[in-house]
Amino acid sequence: MTARPPQINVRVPTELKDQIHKAAELNGRSVNSEIVNRLEQSLILHSEPERLITAQQAKLMALQAQQHLFENLKIRSFTAINDAIKLGKLNTVIDISYLEIEDETDQAVYALVQPLRQLLIELGYVVSELNSDSIFVEFK
Repeated sequence: MTARPPQINVRVPTELKDQIHKAAELNGRSVNSEIVNRLEQSLILHSEPERLITAQQAKLMALQAQQHLFENLKIRSFTAINDAIKLGKLNTVIDISYLEIEDETDQAVYALVQPLRQLLIELGYVVSELNSDSIFVEFK
C-alpha cells in the first residue's frame, strides 16, 4: 500500500473557492492539482534570495519555473485585461518584457506566447500586435 501525501485543511472565502474551481476547470486540472500548482509557483517566485542553494536545487527550480511560465504569463495577461476593464478601456497591452526576449525569432518564447495568443483569440479577443515587449489586445 502506498502512503498518501499529507493533507492540509484550509478555510477560504467563498469567492476565492469559486475562483479556484474556475481556474481548475480552465486549466483542465482537479481543484487539488490547481491549488498545489499555484502553491508551488508561489514558493518558486518568492523564494528567499539571500539563501544559498545548491546547483542541483537551482536547476530543479529553473525547470519548475519553466513548467509554470505559461501559467504565470496567463495570470499576468488576465490581470492586465481585468485592470483595463476596471478602467473602462476596450484594449490593453500585456507586458511580456520580463521574459527578456532577444528577438521575435526566439523559438522558446514563440512556443510560450503562441498558446496564449490562441487562447485569447478563442475567448473572442483580437490580438493585433505582438512584439518582444508586449502583446496588444482589443476587446471586440
